[in-house]
Amino acid sequence: MSEIVLSSSARQRLEPYLLLSKSAKGGACVQLIKDALAAPGVYVFAELLDMPNVAELQNNEQHVSYHTLLRLFSYGTYKDYKENASTLPQLEATQLNKLKHLSIVSLSEESRTIPYDILLQYLDIPNVRELEDLIIEAIYQDVIKGKLDQKRKQLEIEYTMGRDLRPGQIDQMLEVLSAWSQTSEEILKVIDTKIVQVRDAAIENKKQKEEYEKEVERLRKEVKSNSKNVDHMEIMTGGSIDQYANMDYHDENTKGGRAGKRGPKSEYQPMSHYTGNHSDQAHQNSSGVQRNEQNSTTVSPVRTIINTTTQRNTYDRHIPQRTPDPVNDYRQLRIDDNTKKRKISVIEEDAQQEEDGRIYRAVLGKSMFPLKDTTDEIIRRINNSSPSKVQKTVLPYSTPTKRRSNAIDSPFRNSYSSSPLPFEAQMILTSPRKPLRYISKHPYKVLDAPDLQDDFYLNLVDWSSNNVLGVGLGTCVYLWSAATSRVVKLCDMASQGSHRNSAENVTSVSWMPTGSHIAVGTALGPVEIWDVQKSKRVRKMRGHTQRVGALAWNQYTVSSGSRDRLIYHRDVRVPNEYTTKLTGHRQEVCGLKWNPEGTQLASGSNDNKLLIWDSASDVPIYKFLHHTAAVKAIAWSPHSHGLLASGGGSQDKHIRFWSTSTGEALECYDTESQVCNLAWSRHSNELVSTHGYSQNQSHLMGKI
Repeated sequence: MSEIVLSSSARQRLEPYLLLSKSAKGGACVQLIKDALAAPGVYVFAELLDMPNVAELQNNEQHVSYHTLLRLFSYGTYKDYKENASTLPQLEATQLNKLKHLSIVSLSEESRTIPYDILLQYLDIPNVRELEDLIIEAIYQDVIKGKLDQKRKQLEIEYTMGRDLRPGQIDQMLEVLSAWSQTSEEILKVIDTKIVQVRDAAIENKKQKEEYEKEVERLRKEVKSNSKNVDHMEIMTGGSIDQYANMDYHDENTKGGRAGKRGPKSEYQPMSHYTGNHSDQAHQNSSGVQRNEQNSTTVSPVRTIINTTTQRNTYDRHIPQRTPDPVNDYRQLRIDDNTKKRKISVIEEDAQQEEDGRIYRAVLGKSMFPLKDTTDEIIRRINNSSPSKVQKTVLPYSTPTKRRSNAIDSPFRNSYSSSPLPFEAQMILTSPRKPLRYISKHPYKVLDAPDLQDDFYLNLVDWSSNNVLGVGLGTCVYLWSAATSRVVKLCDMASQGSHRNSAENVTSVSWMPTGSHIAVGTALGPVEIWDVQKSKRVRKMRGHTQRVGALAWNQYTVSSGSRDRLIYHRDVRVPNEYTTKLTGHRQEVCGLKWNPEGTQLASGSNDNKLLIWDSASDVPIYKFLHHTAAVKAIAWSPHSHGLLASGGGSQDKHIRFWSTSTGEALECYDTESQVCNLAWSRHSNELVSTHGYSQNQSHLMGKI
């Protein structure tokens, strides 16, 4: 879409010269060519080259050099001009820069990454500073779109305008398209062959599946029939299946209804199917069954019930516990995971009292029930300040229990202990404790902030890397140093310019990563950059038409989000108001944060959307629509690449975690309050959140 708009714009800029060329001839036509080559924004000359009056110049020896020069600007390069400089007119500075811009476009056809060394040599530029100025000018003229990698000293091009086709280039394109068409036809033939093979395989699999289902149904009916026969035998004899399983039957001993040497005659032929399942028990107890028969004794129904109920399903770390229907268990686990609502548990008790209570309960439980838990597991639960999750799985495993020696001379026997407590309880009391972490519930410093606007959508407080706090109060910006507790008034917007009566309130503040400058967003739309050492405004950048409520820095680029629903990237090193314009939100932008690498920007808005932008694109790469209220609180994890946390407003009250590497939603926690701000710890994997309506509290989430 950008190429179409650019071509249309280029044609509009060339249109006046096309109209004048219809009547200009000779020297007038030469002057027209000079003006067109020097005109700003005119980079396409094919239509002017085809005009009849311009084409006549190649037959005029006096003016043929200008026709050659126009053809050079159409599809040539600066290198071509240098080789023929003696026969061509001398170029002005603007014309020379334009030809170099077009030469960069031609170089980008071979490689999208061009080193500075090649550009300096190809364009005949003496130093890197002039080269970067030339590239930046080309970017502002929409000739190219890319970025300067000053660390690797190279130009990374993402997009270029189209140049006029050279003679013979159409034939080359037709050859390439013809080869592509032939290759595509061959690929389609291979795909058709694969489709036929897949269909044949699907038909064969379907037949095998039907045969398999028929076999399963046959076996199910056979097992059901055998089960009915066994139930009938239990009712007739008052015994259990084990009673008949212990009898040693053989097919050759039961043919024709004759009793064999090793057992009595049996009238129940189906019992032969069950002897295999209990073969070990049958061979071991065959003599016992014969003695029972001789003494005319039978198994009591009461004993059968006891034997059945005392069986226990055991499992360990190698053998899982299997349920009769694991598929249904898996489905139920998925339902539980999707329907459960996670909430942040707020602990109001004292940490020391909580740990003392855990130790007391552990010692009491070990004294009363010494075989319930192992000591190592109890100590681990005591030292763990957060509750462990119970993992539900289809096939559960358990850790093998460590059993201590019960020998008579073992020092762990309670008989040899001088303490009334068991040995395990003594280990709990004497084991080293994990030091408690103290988090104060009271602020160590309270600052007076008159005229602080009570508006959820504004960002009026920001810390610098130099431990200086910037606060926007009304129309002023104040700086408070945490080291000296000194307060300095940086600026007053009411005394700036002609807006003295309009009270241009401060709506957002954000420090530059170096801590030397601070960006200030205002209610009328401009964004100002202030030097805090000199207390002087160095830039005032316009563009927004309404208040700027969100600011975020990425090295020398500050991104601003406004109530006008737009996001601007502003490079403070260039004179332009902004370098990139992002449009994706439908309501006020109230949250902006760059990731630590500076490659992705997260933006939240009052339209309940969370968008992820790539630094080199003006189109969002991800759109997260899970929140049901404004998304202002945004924080990137400094510990996990691509991990993002976001918080919703008063109608949402959830903190959600996202992976911008895969575009997936990870976790969600209900805070039961409006989420105002989020911040990750730099030293541990913890997240702190501050909340507004209705509980106005702070949460510390650990082990994210």
